[in-house]
Amino acid sequence: MAQRDYNASVRFRPEVQRLLEMVDLAQYQSEIQRIAAQLLAAQSPDERYPAYLDLLAIDETIPGLGLHNVNEGHSGVYQIPHRPIFRGIQYVEMHLSSATPEWLARDIVEMACYHVEGSLKHRLNIEVPWSVGMILSRTPSHKLDAELTTVLWHLNLTVYNRAKHTIERIDLDSHLFSVADAIAVYLACRHISATLLKDMGITTRRGAPVF
Repeated sequence: MAQRDYNASVRFRPEVQRLLEMVDLAQYQSEIQRIAAQLLAAQSPDERYPAYLDLLAIDETIPGLGLHNVNEGHSGVYQIPHRPIFRGIQYVEMHLSSATPEWLARDIVEMACYHVEGSLKHRLNIEVPWSVGMILSRTPSHKLDAELTTVLWHLNLTVYNRAKHTIERIDLDSHLFSVADAIAVYLACRHISATLLKDMGITTRRGAPVF
């Protein structure tokens, strides 16, 4: 494997940086980059753990289920019907624990966006396999806040669609998203989903309120 390019792996794509600004998480940019650099430099799970704890500290500032509380032991705390909403977060956790997270950054981005897709479908009671773009195109303007709709379009067009469909013409061993991008998108998606779900009465499988 080629030597890691740490600078590239902690650099933000402009559209990801803009996403952080849109969801009022721009204050965490340098912290996200520091966490990404530590994850990349770590040689073992024990060395990765402090950086992961720092990510959990940011995650805990966002309401709802996230990396810090989505699991109880080896099982999700969510109810089975809500699995499509929260399963993506568990995949984010699995990919972040990899020894080579730069190779899984695109997958982290996709799974974080999948969390938003599931939240949006739950919010609008959509059970058909529509994409986020299809949902937004077909949803009357009064059903979603205009500012939230703008954020969702930005996420879908500049991040989610690229994670799902784009294979860039890039140099060997380069990556579509950096590790910093992946962490930033995850946190932004947590914020977006919390906005979508906060008044939906979601509880854990033990009946505790999620929000």
